[in-house]
Amino acid sequence: MKKWVYCLLVSILCLCGCSQRAEERETVSSNNRTEENIYAGSIAAVKEETAFLTGEAGTGLIALSLDGVEITDEAGNKMKKEDLSGGMLVHVTYDGAIMETYPERLSKPTKLSVIKREKDILGLYRQVIWDIYETDQALNSGKYLALDFTKVSRLSDTQKQALMYLLSDDFQKESFMGTMESLKKDGYVDGENLVFQDGVLITLEDESEDEEEEFSFHVQKWKSGKGAILWNACKATWNGNAYSYEIGEMGVS
Repeated sequence: MKKWVYCLLVSILCLCGCSQRAEERETVSSNNRTEENIYAGSIAAVKEETAFLTGEAGTGLIALSLDGVEITDEAGNKMKKEDLSGGMLVHVTYDGAIMETYPERLSKPTKLSVIKREKDILGLYRQVIWDIYETDQALNSGKYLALDFTKVSRLSDTQKQALMYLLSDDFQKESFMGTMESLKKDGYVDGENLVFQDGVLITLEDESEDEEEEFSFHVQKWKSGKGAILWNACKATWNGNAYSYEIGEMGVS
């Protein structure tokens, strides 16, 4: 009788041990299982091996390394990273974690899918600022690039921050948002002599009531009361693939 009871207890303990080990295996398997997470955004620009993305609520500018990432077009066909361009709406598959750097980074991205191609207004404004910056380069002295986008209606706040970051990298300048008033208040601009000794201020303004296919904007580069360039009543036109623009009126001081 005692022997039978002993055998029964041993059997019960063995069953419990097997059940516990099965639960442990399931827990490990569950912890190692990775759910598919999707970041939905828009390409602001592509520079070498990196795509800069904006769009998803709660995130800022995203820098996505394209190294090892599978890229597909709207039909699901593979495409080259060189064919990516600004304005493309994309979904990026990653592990769900976002690294809190600046720009932010998606953890372990595996695939970028182009969903739709839209108008690249950010790319247009970047080109416009490039063009006016390269005009009369003597005005560009100093280490600061101040940008006034307060009257730009066609970019979101995240897109404005993305444009500032890209321009800072383009020109290798310390960039920040500011108006003439704030620059005077913070001591960057000498209000009495009207000069931005250590930098240049670029102001961009667009017409919100115009259509996206064709709209007007104004841009100014300002160094001092006697050193400024104004391009007024410029017209941007969408040709179905890209924006071009014409300068309406030009002014200098």
